[in-house]
Amino acid sequence: MELIVSGLVKKFDEKIAVENISFTAHSGKAFGLLGPNGSGKTTILRMIMQIVSKDSGSISIDGKEISHNDVNISYLPEVRALFIDEKISTQLYYLASLKGLNKKDSVKEVDTYLKEFGLLGRKKDKLKSLSKGNQQKIQIIQALLGNPKLIILDEPFSGLDPVNAQFLKEKINEMVRKDIIVLFTSHQMNYIEEFCDDIIIIKDGKEKIKGSITKIKENKTKNQYDIVTNEKIKNLNCATIIRENNSGYFVEINTTYNELLKEIIEKKIQCLEIKKHDISLFDIFVQEVGKENE
Repeated sequence: MELIVSGLVKKFDEKIAVENISFTAHSGKAFGLLGPNGSGKTTILRMIMQIVSKDSGSISIDGKEISHNDVNISYLPEVRALFIDEKISTQLYYLASLKGLNKKDSVKEVDTYLKEFGLLGRKKDKLKSLSKGNQQKIQIIQALLGNPKLIILDEPFSGLDPVNAQFLKEKINEMVRKDIIVLFTSHQMNYIEEFCDDIIIIKDGKEKIKGSITKIKENKTKNQYDIVTNEKIKNLNCATIIRENNSGYFVEINTTYNELLKEIIEKKIQCLEIKKHDISLFDIFVQEVGKENE
């Protein structure tokens, strides 16, 4: 399955919130929708969920315009959105019914997940009696009900302790293995790098960069290398020294890698290693959206 967003536009009065955004998210993978606060991410998610109407463009799954009547779309919000003073089972049974399950199937599916998550004995308790981590588990359960084809994870690791973060990691990997389309948005770039193959970064409603994380990194560091050495290097003819660091120098070559090697040998620089420069997704994000949004 694939979610195709094409030429998406949304205006609020005269302000353009989303301008010509396009991307494709495939099942069996996680796709990262990234951007600073106010970039238009939430508006895009709301249009996908049909909470907000689009002005133009299309949103489709496998070539058919997206519809709740055809596709179970689940949402795991950053802010816990269930009723804290209601019984856990009452809420989950009701939410399961909204996803088309009859009473018998609702009870069976909810109880199965509660048992798997170690919370079956708490199902008659009010949500507020659970720890924050266990409250998040209940929210994960509601997102999994009804065999969803598309799951939107909005800052899913926010406020989780390491134990519950690891639990959620396992569930996300399980979602991916089940060929669910997983749309992931987070400011925690380490999680995006861990789960997502492809991303789009937006700012002010416009696309800044998109594609495979691996290919984006390769393009960003195409001519960049780290020279590991204990010696001082004043200058290089075939490369620009971008900065000195603890292990040596970060440089960008202006000729070829072989010419860099030749110059290092000719200058008798005692080099321990020359390696391709590695850039983090965090650094790419900052480059694309600007340091003021870091």
